Amino acid sequence: MSGQDRWCRAILQRVTARRGALGCELGSLSTELSDQDETTRVDLDAHLTSWISLLTAALERMKFNGTLSGDADPQTLATGIMAALQGGYVLAQATRDPGPMHIAPDLAMDSVRAHAKSANDK
Repeated sequence: MSGQDRWCRAILQRVTARRGALGCELGSLSTELSDQDETTRVDLDAHLTSWISLLTAALERMKFNGTLSGDADPQTLATGIMAALQGGYVLAQATRDPGPMHIAPDLAMDSVRAHAKSANDK
């Protein structure tokens, strides 16, 4: 959990330093190009899917080592984290306020924490 918390803090620091501007480069490209060019859409989907796969793998390791309960669905949690982050980026960019990015990862990580086992449960 601490590694994911550090990752979220790094994202927040980046968005805060830019005051919400610029959003996510990959998400921005996806928004701009996915409806214009099918080849580009497929490539962007592959990149976003790669990020989700990395998150899924991390969550699967957490489930395997007993950090997450057996009922945790790593794929669903990873997709939720990515969706929350992309939404946070969009809202922060539109408002030029990093506030939404302080909310989005917290809510996504709350979903992960809901499946976390305490030290007594392991």
